[in-house]
Amino acid sequence: MRRTITKEFGGHTWELTEHPATEGQAIIFSIGHLIGTAIEAATAAGINASSEVEVDGKLIATLAKDVLGKVDSGKIGELVKLLVKYVKRDGIPVGGAAFDDAFAGDYVSLYQCAGWVILENFRTVFQSTGIDEVLSAIPGTMRQALGRASKQPSDRKTQSGSKANGRSGG
Repeated sequence: MRRTITKEFGGHTWELTEHPATEGQAIIFSIGHLIGTAIEAATAAGINASSEVEVDGKLIATLAKDVLGKVDSGKIGELVKLLVKYVKRDGIPVGGAAFDDAFAGDYVSLYQCAGWVILENFRTVFQSTGIDEVLSAIPGTMRQALGRASKQPSDRKTQSGSKANGRSGG
């Protein structure tokens, strides 16, 4: 059964209905490719779990250039659209035909939302495959920098299913 999850961030109430399994499989394979590419770029830059790394603009630019040079921007755009397909902001859908208007000029919300969708849909995959341990091995200073960049204030988070509140969740 697909769950519906609600979270507050960026001054809005966001609601996600989990992706169906067929779409979820396509998403997780795309995310796996991105994670592998990012880890490969970090390793090439000399970063590993035991590295003490000073995060600066040059390092970020090097990693971004490496990663972005190995991914297809059209595929990333389609992945992001697929990620937010089942999301509502303040009760209004932001996926599908509404995508361009919903996120016009608001790329911070777009990527916060996409990150949240990934976490909610795939947390158990990350935990069961050990990817969460790989991601947690990012050096502390870099992890802190990434955390500041993706800070998501959360006042409230609820989960619901059809039995819990009468909604079908899908």
